[in-house]
Amino acid sequence: MVSSVPVAAILSVYLGNQLSAISILPTLLIDFIDPFIYSLLLGSIVPTIILALSITIFARKQF
Repeated sequence: MVSSVPVAAILSVYLGNQLSAISILPTLLIDFIDPFIYSLLLGSIVPTIILALSITIFARKQF
């Protein structure tokens, strides 16, 4: 992975922006998806997954 903390922070911000842009596409392209329910589901599931991944990645690099 990435050994530098500043590079990891920049990648996290960049990938977060790209992920938020990609997550909007289904509500624009598919008519039967309710944007409110879709955003509630994504807003709770995706950050939990990203938090779990970042905890496992950064726990190895501590000390």
